[in-house]
Amino acid sequence: MANLFPAPNLAGREDLPNNYFSAPSDSDDADQYDLRGDHYLTDNQRIFVRYSRRNQNKAQPGPLPMPADGASGQTIDMRADNLAFNHSTTIGAAKHNEIRVGWTHFPGNFDHPFKENLNKTFGIKNAPGETFGMASIRVTLSSASPLSPRLARA
Repeated sequence: MANLFPAPNLAGREDLPNNYFSAPSDSDDADQYDLRGDHYLTDNQRIFVRYSRRNQNKAQPGPLPMPADGASGQTIDMRADNLAFNHSTTIGAAKHNEIRVGWTHFPGNFDHPFKENLNKTFGIKNAPGETFGMASIRVTLSSASPLSPRLARA
């Protein structure tokens, strides 16, 4: 499994070891538009109708190449539709009546770029992500950690 992780590509400084640096680019293809129509029925009545649509396809890679990045990468496939209607009536100098109706359809697919269970492939048992992807392992060091001598001296 260690072969999944890339070799260091950044030289260490002082007492720090060599490290790996990556800055992958996101891809984001988004289009949206709005259509609106206003109409005066009479001097006292107005209506408007608005339709909005948004399509977005986005890929956010993780900090490591796949499959070493575990489940930190994400793909987004989103299509949103919105419809609004308004009818307003002025009844007199002190009264106003208004009705608004709206509808929104927002199916989104937020997913990981994996389609197979990599935990099973690499023999990781009882880990989250039993259906797809690979378990993500995070190590956090603090200044009190013996594994962090540079921070402890500060």
